[in-house]
Amino acid sequence: MKRAMRLVILANLLFLVLRSLPSFNSKPLYYILYIASFVLPSALALYLGREGRTKEKYLSIDRGGVELLALSLFPTLALVTLFAFLTSLLLGAFGFNDAFVIEGGYLEAMAVYALLPAVLEELLFRYVPLRLISHRSGRATLLFSSLFFSLAHCNLFQIPYAFLAGLIFIAVDMAAGSVLPSLIIHFLNNAADITLKFYGTDKIRIGYYIAVGVLAVVSFAVLYLRRKRHSQRVREILSPRADDREIDMSVMLVIFPTLFVAITNLIQA
Repeated sequence: MKRAMRLVILANLLFLVLRSLPSFNSKPLYYILYIASFVLPSALALYLGREGRTKEKYLSIDRGGVELLALSLFPTLALVTLFAFLTSLLLGAFGFNDAFVIEGGYLEAMAVYALLPAVLEELLFRYVPLRLISHRSGRATLLFSSLFFSLAHCNLFQIPYAFLAGLIFIAVDMAAGSVLPSLIIHFLNNAADITLKFYGTDKIRIGYYIAVGVLAVVSFAVLYLRRKRHSQRVREILSPRADDREIDMSVMLVIFPTLFVAITNLIQA
């Protein structure tokens, strides 16, 4: 178990190192480095941990998984949007502003800021932990996946709601036995955000938030009514295991550097 956890930590450290390399002025070279920063650590961890990884591929989804995907979509969108708003409100009260700027046209932005991050981040932060440690410790998988996903954003505006989103993503994936739910929800969340940035008037934004809120309440109600269908899988994920005690302090090798970078970025913003 410790070997598997340390491979996940190694993958995230390697990701941070590759992402910290100087950016290229050429877009093709920048995108090559960006993709490599996710793919190389993921491939290395999966290769080194090939003997201990689960045989489950997590690339297909059954009917129950589709139902979980549908019922978790709008609650996730609502919670992430709410946490993002509260984080911006809190940090804004201290004079900090989120200076994130989208470059290019709408279709380019959808590819670069919605589709590409969804695919690559799900590979490193969901698929790798699922293959290496989910069959040994459900709690460790939840912690590692959501923690590293949030810290990798290196931005205190994004870390709080990214942690919440990551926790929901990996929980739904584990319950569904597939990485597809988080990939789809992640993409739709990014796509909605980009669409609102390009075309979101005040009326459209308000309408979107109301619609998502109403559908989230409906989804929660349906999920509650069908809780018996999914409760056994949830209990299996959260049930204590001997391997849960093997989470060691090496995770701090990722936490401290990324928090330092996040705070530095906030101060410089």
